[in-house]
Amino acid sequence: STGTPLNWVGRSAQFLSGIYLLAAALVAIRQSRLKHISTDESLAELLTRAEAKLEESEERFRRIYENAVFGIAIIDWDGYFQMCNPGYTKMLGYSLDELNQSKFASLIHPEDRINNLKEIERLKSGEIESFTIENRYVHNDGHTVWIRQTASIFPDIQDEPDRIILLVTDITSQKKAEEELLITQTDLAHAQAVGNIGSWRLDIHRHSLDPSGTGHRRHPHETLRRLSGRTDRRHAPGRRPL
Repeated sequence: STGTPLNWVGRSAQFLSGIYLLAAALVAIRQSRLKHISTDESLAELLTRAEAKLEESEERFRRIYENAVFGIAIIDWDGYFQMCNPGYTKMLGYSLDELNQSKFASLIHPEDRINNLKEIERLKSGEIESFTIENRYVHNDGHTVWIRQTASIFPDIQDEPDRIILLVTDITSQKKAEEELLITQTDLAHAQAVGNIGSWRLDIHRHSLDPSGTGHRRHPHETLRRLSGRTDRRHAPGRRPL
């Protein structure tokens, strides 16, 4: 069945509060005996504090879930969405109702689907506890969204694995920048090859010069002499050797 953000954060908060309640109860009983206070009164105060802690935890988890800039989604064992936060729906352009009727695999780019599902199967089999992968999603309007996704098991209240939680970050801008840089580097290398020119990269920490382009590779010694102001082992007038 389809969950809600409050169901998820509530169960998480209840689990944490349950641990707190058990530990605090033992402390309260011990203190009441030492102070000769009624155990019933101590437990009543303890329950009031525990309820306040639970409400505080639910509100904290709800704010994180609803306001996170990254996507949060939970899928069941068969790959159907159980819940998605606003960051996830906004990233992919689908409504919550549309995602609740969809399978997770249907959103993955066809070329990336197999590798992603292989990791999901390894996760479900217990071979791995989590994994992080970069792949493409298909936005509702058809364009590609590059994402970095971390997936891990989301246990039920009995700590049994029954769902998978996905934390997703949009890295489309980063991928576009990497692609543009690669194109620029390729164009530069092509221009250097055509013009028989090159460039040098000076590493002041290693005291080395690294050549690029065909021109400097063909005449490295001549290039070094030019860079140092030397010609035929003689330095130019008025210039001191390096």
